[in-house]
Amino acid sequence: MKNGDVSAAIATASDCSGIGGSIDGYYDATTTPATGSVSQIAALANAPIVGFASAFGRTSAPSSPIGLTFANSSGEPGGELGETYCVPSEDWNLPITDATLNINANTVVNPGTRIIKRVSGDVYINNNISYSAASFKIDNVPLYKIIADGDIYINSTVTALSGIFETRGTIYTCAIPSGSRLVAPNGLQAATICKTNKLAVQGSFIAASIKLLRTSGDYTDKTKPGDYAETFTYSPDVWLQTLRSGGATNSTQPYDAYTSLPPVL
Repeated sequence: MKNGDVSAAIATASDCSGIGGSIDGYYDATTTPATGSVSQIAALANAPIVGFASAFGRTSAPSSPIGLTFANSSGEPGGELGETYCVPSEDWNLPITDATLNINANTVVNPGTRIIKRVSGDVYINNNISYSAASFKIDNVPLYKIIADGDIYINSTVTALSGIFETRGTIYTCAIPSGSRLVAPNGLQAATICKTNKLAVQGSFIAASIKLLRTSGDYTDKTKPGDYAETFTYSPDVWLQTLRSGGATNSTQPYDAYTSLPPVL
């Protein structure tokens, strides 16, 4: 994760019900440079955080691999956060726009365009979704957002996604066509088909569970540091688009003022 946090305490309701979750990855500090699952800023969870490094790339305190790790379980790195926390979402109150969503063509979102899909079922993403390279201002920040009750399946051929993808179910970053829909890969498919393409996400994934299934790259190859199968970049447009809408994607009222408050991780 570039420029952002990884959190396993996002509520999948408009209140703080349905919270919880752990972060479980693979991290090897014995290599130079260290390899595996990392975040440049913080890692937060209400349950254990295992095999995941925070503050990656920092050379001073708080330093990696656990300098910005906040878990809420005893005996774990960064454990004993001390209280249960969550980030509630009002997106679940938006009206349903689709029963099932199939994205079968490349989508480019231009400045000033806001696409919000509230889906009661599953989402199948077969093509790239990207923001236009054109410049934009605060009053015309592009937005692409999916809020689903079902699962989100991303075709193994997809290489780039921009936007916010939110679900009460599971996000599969590599899925295989099966008839008219996509399904999760088996072990052999994950090791072969899911190895073909990397996935770059500019934005955010929010889900009850996220299955990071791309297997491209080789963490043992010391000549290719940063050769990651999946990269998430939390870019400014993710939160800038909420400034023009009063913090809610279905609002047209702007903020009166905004400021930064501690802690700044």
